[in-house]
Amino acid sequence: MPRFVAFEPDRDNHARLSENLALNGVADRVELHQAAVGAAQGNAHLVPSGAANRGMSHLATDETPGGYSVPVVSLGSIGSARCVTTFAAATSARPAA
Repeated sequence: MPRFVAFEPDRDNHARLSENLALNGVADRVELHQAAVGAAQGNAHLVPSGAANRGMSHLATDETPGGYSVPVVSLGSIGSARCVTTFAAATSARPAA
């Protein structure tokens, strides 16, 4: 069965994505990481967005108030045998029809 590797550094969006994967019966096909993706491994400062638009979370170059540290992984760190395609997905809590 195909497997997907997903990265979502925002803790609230990660929780929503995890819940939606389970609601839609596909959690067993997705390897979900609560991390950002970058050129090198390390840490970054994530500034979460407000509840009105959860898609506006972003990484900051400084320690902006209200943000928190998140791990950053490089694509090479997840294994060279995997093919990774990046995409963005909405994470509203609705099961598939």
